[in-house]
Amino acid sequence: IKLPTLNSAIILAVSLAATFYTHIPTFLIAGSLSALVLSANLISHKKIVKRPILWGGVTLLIFIGLTSITLAPQLEWLPHTTRQILFEKPEVYPQWNSVAEFLRSVFFPWTNLYDPDSEKWIPLGIISSLLAVYGFLNLSKRLKILTSVTIIVVLFLVLNNLSPFYSILLEQKWFILLRVTTRAWFIVGIATILLASFGLELLAKRYGKNLAALLAAICIIEFLYLSYGRLSKPIEINTKFATKEVYDHLKSDNDRFRVYCTNRCLSQKESAFYGLELIDGYNTIQQKNYYKQAWQLTGTYWNYYTLSIPPIGAYTFDKPQPDAKALGEFNTKYVISPYELTDKNFSLKNKFSEYYVYQNEVYLPRAYFQDDNQRPGSEAKILSYKPNEISIDTSDHKSSSLILSEVWSPGWKAYLDGNQLVKVQETPNVLRLVDIRPDTKFVVFKYDPEIFKRGRLITVATLLFLFLYGVRKLNFFS
Repeated sequence: IKLPTLNSAIILAVSLAATFYTHIPTFLIAGSLSALVLSANLISHKKIVKRPILWGGVTLLIFIGLTSITLAPQLEWLPHTTRQILFEKPEVYPQWNSVAEFLRSVFFPWTNLYDPDSEKWIPLGIISSLLAVYGFLNLSKRLKILTSVTIIVVLFLVLNNLSPFYSILLEQKWFILLRVTTRAWFIVGIATILLASFGLELLAKRYGKNLAALLAAICIIEFLYLSYGRLSKPIEINTKFATKEVYDHLKSDNDRFRVYCTNRCLSQKESAFYGLELIDGYNTIQQKNYYKQAWQLTGTYWNYYTLSIPPIGAYTFDKPQPDAKALGEFNTKYVISPYELTDKNFSLKNKFSEYYVYQNEVYLPRAYFQDDNQRPGSEAKILSYKPNEISIDTSDHKSSSLILSEVWSPGWKAYLDGNQLVKVQETPNVLRLVDIRPDTKFVVFKYDPEIFKRGRLITVATLLFLFLYGVRKLNFFS
């Protein structure tokens, strides 16, 4: 704003792109605040200021260029995810019990430091709020209008079920996708900090620095008390995780396989340390075809958006009996359960503490050939197994089809002998299948969608531009 140049635009764009790659929610906050600060400064001027608008646009273009390699395929993939399920049964949090509860969470949070859900932890503090009001009263008319409108809009969002526009908001897709309305509260938080700082500065000028220093000290003490009080909330220890003996038992098997626990007793973190692959877990976005297949795999059914597979309610109030055959097709060799399983294809191997360890006698390899009658045949040797590329040896095959026990996903392509493109088909149980020639020596599965290629080209071009611009500015060849 103060120095509207290409250099400033590049610095801001690179900073935002780095934040995007690091943590998207933080990027959304940083990006939104950048836009708000720019808007506030432009509105405060009586005339339209062209240069900040121009370089703000350049910042946006550079940011898009730097993130296209990731952002483009993500946007293409979005329709295939469970996010769309939110529109069928909208669930937006938090659900406030009363206006009094909301006001207590904002201004008097010390009355209930431990109990509120994390979505309801939105304190502003009394002293900082009073200072912010004083700063607001001394703003220019334009900034007062902008600040008031912004805070009112955010307030109506955050109130959620208490908002007078709640029924209208529930009809908006963007509101449903927001899912937690207090995510927008950072705007009010930042506004409060800026206004309180402005108010403190005015008080220092009008009534002396001693008063301002005293109020600042009280404000900091209040924030420290609230922060420490909230952070000192006792951590709830998960007592349902399997013991170390279970992990050690699974680790002793050197095959490539997956594991499933009926009540998600295997920690994703510990499983990663032990090199275990799970079919259950917790993720903010699931792919829709796997989400539906999970009903068969876990032996339970749900029809709502969930962050975990299976949902907590599925195993908290019931004892699901998973399908051995379906799990076997997904290369699931072991099933862990706190109760006995009834499927005869599960063979009890051991019991550690309260957990039974079953081996699935009908599990299939990670990659295998399929005959003309769609029956599994011999195992296919895996040559290379990377996140975006999987190579499989097919030199000893006796059938025309190869199945890879990975969820079918758009963007994945297959190449016979590494060069002849063939279609990756989706099996009825959402795995990947390719038809192969009799003389095929190996098959390469590669994540390589067209949108990824275009995004990569844009990002590379942007990086090249920034490099050449930097070389020119530093006069390397002068």
